[in-house]
Amino acid sequence: MPDFIPLSFASYDWQRPDINPEQVCAPPYDVLSPEQRAQLAAGNPYNLVHVDLPTSYAHAGHILTQWRAQRVLKKADHPLFAALASRYTLDGREYLRWGFMGGLGLADWGQDGVYPHEQTYPKAKTDRLELMRATSAQLSPIFGVFDFAGGELQAVCDELAQHPPLVLLPVDGVEHRLWVVTARHAGLITKILRNVNVYIADGHHRYETALSYAQEQGRPGPWDHVFACLCNISSPGLKILPYHRLVTSPAPHPWPNILQRAAQWFTIREVESIDTLQQDDTPSSCLLQLPGVLRLLTLKNTHIGQCDPLFRDIGAYILDTFFFRQAMGLTDTDLAGGEHLAYTPFEDHAAEKVNQGLAQAALLLKPVNMAILRRVSESGRLMPRKSTFFHPKIPGGLLFHLLD
Repeated sequence: MPDFIPLSFASYDWQRPDINPEQVCAPPYDVLSPEQRAQLAAGNPYNLVHVDLPTSYAHAGHILTQWRAQRVLKKADHPLFAALASRYTLDGREYLRWGFMGGLGLADWGQDGVYPHEQTYPKAKTDRLELMRATSAQLSPIFGVFDFAGGELQAVCDELAQHPPLVLLPVDGVEHRLWVVTARHAGLITKILRNVNVYIADGHHRYETALSYAQEQGRPGPWDHVFACLCNISSPGLKILPYHRLVTSPAPHPWPNILQRAAQWFTIREVESIDTLQQDDTPSSCLLQLPGVLRLLTLKNTHIGQCDPLFRDIGAYILDTFFFRQAMGLTDTDLAGGEHLAYTPFEDHAAEKVNQGLAQAALLLKPVNMAILRRVSESGRLMPRKSTFFHPKIPGGLLFHLLD
């Protein structure tokens, strides 16, 4: 079962007047646009993007060394767990998600109770491995979920919430609060996590990168654990959003012809509202948005038998198998690269891109059910890339796991 231990974390020196959480923390590297990265970098010389999205890997290592020498970063005196509470509003309703930060023992997928659920990109793994080699650090946590029915962990969270947090970070409509977990609760957290499976929600690339890095070291050390934030499935603030597809191919696609071919596999009907998608009973249905028109696509019953039973309720699988490959003629290379498709979890963002002419089309999906995610993970199979979006994302910069 998983090994989840306290870590001797490093953090920014939050007492320094030139260190403000809103100016030094940053969203995860894989959701930042070049423009957002440039804005954050220009705003503060200590912003995380200087090392997490550096101008070069060597420069990242140099900067991190400077920050440590200048006491911009300081290391904890002893290993500890931290707790992160993220409060946010979605569709007019307020949510609160709790997670515990520590070190998750590394092992090959499916061993020691740690499971992936999505495919990864080789290019992203190479990038993160080069960065880890240059910095000897894990700069941001992966995010995993587990299932524990008891109330002991929530009691720890409720107790922490009675005290001021170590860090308060409002960003993009989400309020993140970070506490150090008291030593008397550390044993409880370790004990509970040793008896549950962990399903990686975000950070598959960083997990595989950390495992490769640990294997390179050839000896035991702090690299045997990956910096992780783990959240109980029962936390009411745990939300899985769909990952909508944006068609961004440089050459225009012949959409009338594509729709004609798609009609071999899908029932296609024009609809008036995006709300039609959620009202439809088929989990894998999707909505095709072209300029000025919406069409609901539902796989025909005659083709459901061609689907892998494990994946047939996952919209991303249906799109990859029948729409992108068959109707549009995209190849595995096209789907794995970043030229033909972009992704967003937000319907309004997808609509904006289409309306502004920045995307040819959007394909809107339904969220993947947690039960499906667990079933796929434990089977040893993987969903298509970008099948899920766990909201909200954990900002980087709250803590660091230094490996030297």
